[in-house]
Amino acid sequence: MKSGFALTICMLLSLLDVVKGATTANTSVPFTYNETNFLLHGKPFQILAGQMDPQRIPQQYWRDRLQKVRAMGLNSISSYIFWDLLEPTEGNWDFSGMNNVAQYFKIAQEEGLKVLLRPGSYICGEHTWGGFPAWLSEVPGMVVRSNNEPFLNVTKSYITRLANELKPLLVTNGGPIVLVQVENEYGSYGSDKQYTSTLRDMWKEAGFNVPLYTTDGDGISYLEGGMIENVLAETDGGGGNVEGAFVTRQNYLANTTSSGPFIDAEYYTTWLDLWGSPHQTMDANGAKTVMGDMDWLIKNGSSFSLYMVHGGTNFGFSAGADWSTVLTPVTSRQVIYYPLDREMTIFSDQFQFQL
Repeated sequence: MKSGFALTICMLLSLLDVVKGATTANTSVPFTYNETNFLLHGKPFQILAGQMDPQRIPQQYWRDRLQKVRAMGLNSISSYIFWDLLEPTEGNWDFSGMNNVAQYFKIAQEEGLKVLLRPGSYICGEHTWGGFPAWLSEVPGMVVRSNNEPFLNVTKSYITRLANELKPLLVTNGGPIVLVQVENEYGSYGSDKQYTSTLRDMWKEAGFNVPLYTTDGDGISYLEGGMIENVLAETDGGGGNVEGAFVTRQNYLANTTSSGPFIDAEYYTTWLDLWGSPHQTMDANGAKTVMGDMDWLIKNGSSFSLYMVHGGTNFGFSAGADWSTVLTPVTSRQVIYYPLDREMTIFSDQFQFQL
């Protein structure tokens, strides 16, 4: 099984040079996109990413984990930023240790990885209150994820402070950050375009002069709610339906200002463990599904981010929870997604092309 999977991946990756055909004359913009391709220094760039969050990994292990991601053949990482850990009390910022996110992205660049930044301010991510600091609940009149003045004021403060740390690491300044996500799967929550367009403008005004994007579920209602004018709209999913997600997205976004190259922004390699749930694993059929999806994505010149490539740990009481009729907390990230060593076993060491 392993050797067959490895051979398939080798064959798929060998197609990348075929997919990367065209170039563009405009090489003055470090990273941009057209209808079909992301463009890095004017040349088509297929994003092969994995999700890994610095604030879930002790700082001394960052380089080791990033080296393993690169050894898989991936050329990018996507990472959430947890606002609540950076500003645990209002106005008191902590960028030390696992919160030194700028250092994490510097190491990623040193290891040959581009970065898809997912800073929220709401990030979900199986993290408590989606990354919002607890003190937001004590602000008079606060309504999160809305066009609410108290919320927008503190969000702007967060974006401005994050810009101080990360602007030097944008690809436009010679850094690794090529894309910045606005909000997270907002179409599953609401459809307030005034709110989301205000967020878009905040990121731009703070100096994040790289392409912005949104990520939503692959249904039309999710895209309708989450897409923002002049922001690239992407979807997430997995489990054998990436082609369907692609078709849904392409048909809906045609002739809009949110169309562009397709990236499965959260390709689910397996699923999370909830308190009391069976432990999630991948069997042979699951591995075949992943292989089939990777086959389709790579052959069609599409991009993806494996969610997760390495889960890390929800330290303390930072794990989120699901709720339907009962509250079911998420367990430690070490056991809810395939840890990186098992991803390495599945993908073996066959992602060895210079991408």
